[in-house]
Amino acid sequence: MATNAAFEHYKQLYHSKRYGDALEALDGLMAGFPSSAALHWHRAACLEKLERHTEVPAALDRFLAHQPDYIPALLKRIEYTDVALDLAAPFPEDPDEEDLSAQERTQRQQATDLRERLAQEAAQRNERDLRQILSREPDHAQAMFLLAGLLRSRSGDSTDSTVQAEAHALLDAAVRLMPESVDYRRARTDLKRCAAMLVADDDAAQKPEDPNIVRTFAGMCYQRDVLEEAAQDYRICWQQSGEARHGLSLATILHDLGQFDEALQCYDEVLATMAADDPRRELVLERRSRSENNGAGE
Repeated sequence: MATNAAFEHYKQLYHSKRYGDALEALDGLMAGFPSSAALHWHRAACLEKLERHTEVPAALDRFLAHQPDYIPALLKRIEYTDVALDLAAPFPEDPDEEDLSAQERTQRQQATDLRERLAQEAAQRNERDLRQILSREPDHAQAMFLLAGLLRSRSGDSTDSTVQAEAHALLDAAVRLMPESVDYRRARTDLKRCAAMLVADDDAAQKPEDPNIVRTFAGMCYQRDVLEEAAQDYRICWQQSGEARHGLSLATILHDLGQFDEALQCYDEVLATMAADDPRRELVLERRSRSENNGAGE
């Protein structure tokens, strides 16, 4: 295929960012080579560049029918899971809405059941694919990140310590492999913050003298050491990205740790990145006020 003149023409069009013309050239090629896996892969890439996202899942499926173990295509299919789900089973209307006929209620419930079933099947397939990728490439950071996300989102598994421990381990490994990735670090940090939280009936939460327990004005209890680890990761996300959401998360956690001066400084740094008419300023200013006078704003 690399020596085919028509394919070389397609590549020139694609690299020139003439994606519509490139797709047209590909379609002409596919008429002569309908079983070419490579052409289906290139077609998916063209469709994505053209933002014809609803057509990408079918193109990926056609490619994977020929090359089911190609890692970039498996990852791309995972990325398009929600698009494919919306095509196969559009998000249903509420079956419990009042004043529905019995027939409408049944139809909506059937649509709800179908979507839930397909979503579960897609999640199971994605987990299998990600574990297969990691069995072949144990240091694939993106697969670690995606699998951790799947494990975290499993319905009913939020208190499963084994699942949560695996998600933690995957994110730790992903961050070690790609420390510059803000997305990986942010995901790990969010998980750490959740892990730091103690419920009221935890033994640790019942020990007011424990220096490793942080109690906020709102009555929340956290493990100090885990919360401080999360703060450090939020700090790195903020420094590397400059995105206000990371700075706001850092300021909030500094407040919870009782580091009110540091929190105020961080809030001010976030405000400095925002335009005067930025609608987010009101939220930041409201949160900042809580840290004033050593947290008296609570």
